[in-house]
Amino acid sequence: MKMKIKYTVLLALILTFSSTVFAEDGKFYIYGKCTLVENTELEGFISIKGDKLWISQFISTKLDNPYAKLFPTDGSIRFGENRNYLPATHSFICRYNDIKQLRPIAKDRLEITIKNNRSIDVEYNFENTITIQLPDGTTKILNWETIAKLSFMQAPQINPRNYPKLKIGSVESTQGIYFGVIQGLNYSNQIVPIQITQGPDENIDFSEIDKLECNKDRQVNITIDNILLNADNFRVKKSLTKIRVNLSTMGSIDVPWERIKSIKRSDLNEFQGATYESSIEPKRLNGEVKLNYKQNKVIVKPNEVDVEAVYATHIGPLAYDLDEALNIEFIEGRNDGIIYRLMLDGIKSIEPKNYNYSLIHMKNGSKLSLGADHDVSFKNDGILMLNTKSYIPWRYIDIIHFND
Repeated sequence: MKMKIKYTVLLALILTFSSTVFAEDGKFYIYGKCTLVENTELEGFISIKGDKLWISQFISTKLDNPYAKLFPTDGSIRFGENRNYLPATHSFICRYNDIKQLRPIAKDRLEITIKNNRSIDVEYNFENTITIQLPDGTTKILNWETIAKLSFMQAPQINPRNYPKLKIGSVESTQGIYFGVIQGLNYSNQIVPIQITQGPDENIDFSEIDKLECNKDRQVNITIDNILLNADNFRVKKSLTKIRVNLSTMGSIDVPWERIKSIKRSDLNEFQGATYESSIEPKRLNGEVKLNYKQNKVIVKPNEVDVEAVYATHIGPLAYDLDEALNIEFIEGRNDGIIYRLMLDGIKSIEPKNYNYSLIHMKNGSKLSLGADHDVSFKNDGILMLNTKSYIPWRYIDIIHFND
């Protein structure tokens, strides 16, 4: 009975002092200048579809496949799992800190200018509004039809007001441990608070918890100030269905709640990267594709010519899945219900293993076995070597090595 009273007092103190006026560090949040059609400008912290962090992913749809015109339409070459005559049109995904400017150019079209000044036209849903927080703390909600362009930049040394605390930590899942910026998601992949409930009225925000250990039926043990509170009293809110971990340089990982073992909070100073200025330079994908069958190669020796069967290799700039051609773009795969979105710049090599899985070798030394999705399975449309216009179907690829 005494212990229960102690917990109640502790929770009351947490709930009293958990709110903040300013976010910890403005450099992690999307900031820019919004030019309106009436030629006025608004500058401040920007939220797009609920995304507030530079590390978040901007997702849109490419208008068409730029490489489709290189292929015949007579059915002699088929693509993907549906054996289509033409390669599919894919999404364009990059981080917000890779973008220099967004400009509406039609009712459902957006021009994206990335940091190397290359422009990419995409389809985009303008039904969502944009929120901009001005330096004095006031906010304005804008419709896309009133916007001429959005120009992104690093925030000056100010912090946004009334933003939720930035949550840094490590998530231990059935597949491994991931460290980065942590966000809660609901069934619709909308960002929701990571909160623990005790009874109908008391909510504890994750920013006040040192460690959370998952038990069955959404019950959790929590540790606060080295005091372990048992699972009989605490449950995860039903609206929280998965946790997204935004990794500093690799991408993001969405972990369903049932695959989570524990979450441990870390200090903000333990996290590096994810500012506007920390983004990588956009470059063409370049690599080496080794085939899984041998071809005859003519070898010229002194006074003789020999023919030897060797595994063919193609080297040069390439389009992965007949789509991704930039290092800032992402591929997607999953394992045990966990969804991985990985930036191509962080991948060392991709090795198809069977019709549904590939082994991903990351530049940081880790390896991931991913499958199910288009990018890493037999659904992949193959590789196009841009220097020779050589097309390599996915089934003939042994391994793809990416060069820096």
